[in-house]
Amino acid sequence: MYKAPEHVILTRKDRLELFAASSLFVRTAVARKHLDLAWAMLGPEMRAGQTRKTWDTGFNNVVPFKADGIQAWDILYAFRDDVALDLSLVSRGKGAKDNWAGKTFTLELKRYAGHPHQWLVASWVPKGIGGGGTLSPNRRSGPPPPPLKAAVSAKWLFVPAVLLGSLLLALAAWAVRNAVRARRASRRYAEALGYNSSSNPS
Repeated sequence: MYKAPEHVILTRKDRLELFAASSLFVRTAVARKHLDLAWAMLGPEMRAGQTRKTWDTGFNNVVPFKADGIQAWDILYAFRDDVALDLSLVSRGKGAKDNWAGKTFTLELKRYAGHPHQWLVASWVPKGIGGGGTLSPNRRSGPPPPPLKAAVSAKWLFVPAVLLGSLLLALAAWAVRNAVRARRASRRYAEALGYNSSSNPS
């Protein structure tokens, strides 16, 4: 007789772990970077039909997407040791306008008997027809944990920091340049009046 899975209420610790696993999977397997790290995150369903060697080539069963961040996430269901999420990913386009593109994927994470304390990827499927859904900024199961969210898009924070640092350096250079110019102008003015550093007032 079929027994329906047990629904569970996810704790903050659960959400932290789920978001950490999701973001790492997106940054590695989905973005096709550091695939060696992603292999350890795959459950038996995702490893089926491929070897570690074929996985490392990048031609594997994970639908790729050049993700620059996770724009939103929504918990579809939460059973004991089995959770499905909708992840809305964003990617910065190339060009002067820097347009943004987005796709939504459904990610299923499971905890298996051999890995009771680790969430592994059981499936990764594009949302909707055509390989992606529209972004859903209002569909969230609570905000992603701030520390992990920052880790996912740390390079977004790096850009303003670089700009701020460049601005401060430019202001400092401008101040030094003006001070040097003022000093030179003052010296020329003094020389024009017949004064110099070695002259003594009479």
